[in-house]
Formats: sequence, C-alpha cells, structure tokens
Amino acid sequence: MNYITEYIKSERSIIAAGLALAAGIIMLIFLVSGYFTPSEREEVRDYSDPVAFDFEQIMERGSIRMITRYNSSSYFLHRGMDRGFEYEMVSKFAEDHGLHVEVVLLTSDDDPIELLNSGAGDLIAGNYAVTSTRKPHIAFSRPYNFVNQVLVQPDNQEMISEISQLDGTNPTFFRTGICWD
Repeated sequence: MNYITEYIKSERSIIAAGLALAAGIIMLIFLVSGYFTPSEREEVRDYSDPVAFDFEQIMERGSIRMITRYNSSSYFLHRGMDRGFEYEMVSKFAEDHGLHVEVVLLTSDDDPIELLNSGAGDLIAGNYAVTSTRKPHIAFSRPYNFVNQVLVQPDNQEMISEISQLDGTNPTFFRTGICWD
C-alpha cells in the first residue's frame, strides 16, 4: 500500500512539473504575441484626419467595407462561407441598402482607427470598446455586446477584489485590450 501512495505522489510531482512548464510556455507566447506591461505602452497617437466620404458615396460604390479581425466571433470562414456575429450584422445592413460587404482584415500591426481614417474601410466591426483615448477620434454605435473585464491571478495568491490592491504591482495587459487605454 505504501508503494502505491509513493507512486501517486511521484506522478503528481511529474504532472505539477508538466503544468508549470506549460504555464511558462504559455506566458512566453503571451509576451511574444502582444502582451506588454504598462511601462512599455506606446504614447497615445495622433490619428490622420479622416477622408471625406459619406453614405451616398458608399451607395454609389455598391459596397460597404468592414474593418475587422479574423476571429471566432467577429468574422471567420466556415466551409467557404463568410460568418461571424459582426459580419452578419453588417451583412443585414448591407442587404437592406442594396450593398455587398467587403471585409478588410486587420493584421497585428494595423490600427483600426487609422485604417478607417485613411479610407481603407467604412466602419470598424468587432467588440471595439469605447475608451477615453478612442472616443475623440471615432463615432461609436449604440452598445450591443456587454463584456465584464476580469483579472486573472494565481490561485495561491490572496484574491484581489479592489483596484487599489494593484498599487505597487506591475500587472500585464494585452495591447489591444480595453485595459491598455
């Protein structure tokens, strides 16, 4: 019986080590793919002036250009068909106005506001939160998707329930997330 107990303990150690290694790899991926600390933030940028283009010109062109990200909610291809929540909303609007939808996909280096202002697209679609740094530059629709922001922390740490508990710490934020602003 003692042998079985020791075996289970050693298996747990191996599993714990594997989980620690996996967590380290995931953290490295996050750091490489766009997670930065607030001290590494870019300065708030000045955007170029928006091009003069109105809905009448969109109607004349016959298409509306939707700036969005390729992901499982905003826009994706499924069996060769365009899909996604924001894509479906824009498609319905386009259909009601006799337009077709052109999708302008963002890369990790693209700034949606800059693309909009340059005339590369007609609207930004995809969970783009209203923030104090974005609001002066673009007009937002009525909100349709409400998301709660969460803080992810190790389970062996005292639970943070107030923002003031983060004083003196160095939290990490996703660069394109609302907390970055």
